[in-house]
Amino acid sequence: MNTDAELPPPLARWLRDPGTDDFPYPAVVSAFQRVGKERVAVALLTALSEARSRTSAHSPLARFLDVALDKHDGRYDYTSYLAIELFPAPADTVTDRVVTLLVADVLAFELAALDGADVPLPGLRPDRRTVGLRCRHGLRALARFVARTRGGPDIPEGEPVETARAVVTEVEKTRTPQETHLLRTTLLPVDTVHDEYLFLRVLQAFEMHFAISARHMATVPDLLDDGDARGAGAVLGDLADRFDETAHLFSLLATMQVEAFRTFRLHTEGASAIQSNNYKRLESLCRRPDPGRLESAAYASVPVVRDEVNEGRRTVDEALAALGSSSSAAARAELEGERRRFAAAYERWRRTHHRLAVRMLGDQPGSGYTAGVPYLAEARTVPVFET
Repeated sequence: MNTDAELPPPLARWLRDPGTDDFPYPAVVSAFQRVGKERVAVALLTALSEARSRTSAHSPLARFLDVALDKHDGRYDYTSYLAIELFPAPADTVTDRVVTLLVADVLAFELAALDGADVPLPGLRPDRRTVGLRCRHGLRALARFVARTRGGPDIPEGEPVETARAVVTEVEKTRTPQETHLLRTTLLPVDTVHDEYLFLRVLQAFEMHFAISARHMATVPDLLDDGDARGAGAVLGDLADRFDETAHLFSLLATMQVEAFRTFRLHTEGASAIQSNNYKRLESLCRRPDPGRLESAAYASVPVVRDEVNEGRRTVDEALAALGSSSSAAARAELEGERRRFAAAYERWRRTHHRLAVRMLGDQPGSGYTAGVPYLAEARTVPVFET
């Protein structure tokens, strides 16, 4: 039986009379961040489960509580770890804005910790040199996304730490209450190691990238069916550019301390990028997965996407094979060039991911019940398109 003394006071008050105040998100999130999701008190988890029982299913609060209670419920996985269900649906300006917010939030956290502010996740704080590297790579990543976001801050030249301060200030000036709420509710780490903040935010940014990429790739077969080879090529070219833009996100992630990563990942068993619906959806939109891959753990981990494939969702390869003669030779050549450019950018992403995993994981197994680095080494050889 929970007692009010064991709970954050705002939550205890809300439970006594849910109609009088808004749900105390800040107090609950703070309680999780102080100890990490792995060590949250049973009393708090029980109270949150009770709160969820009073909440309409699929409401914003219910979705948040599902994320907070994933380990308690035995549903913990990659999607719940990254709080993917709390992010907005992919759309060009929305996605770019969210990525800008995520990267700026990383920089804000790094700067606050560097200044000695009372911020969560105190374990294994990085030194000033590492923070400087994070600011440099974070600013470079921001520049690409800000360039496509109207009203975004300019990225000035200058010393990385002080430049990051100025950019973070500008982003925070334009941040809406809804965006602040999004950032707050999507940061529920499993541990109290400083670098998990960076890890979560960069992986969330990658998920936003794959979500918008899959949405755009899904338009290519329709464009080809309409005989619009030039339009299809333009989409593939834009996606190639987007993939190349993520290089700075990898550079930012690569500043993670190996000791820190190996410490917090002890508690991430069961959550792995192998469970990314967005990544697999994009892969399976390019070409139909070979039978062996479709029946492997790679797709068993994403049953929704596997069902989409088995139901016959049209791929770019299939649409290309059926492309009629209505497009000019020049348009076809342009399409082929952009298709190859996208494939090359996608393959570079895979190679970079593999190299970073080698550094961070070594010969340790993956956290999603995979072989870790050997799995990634095999996955990077999967053809993007048939030819």
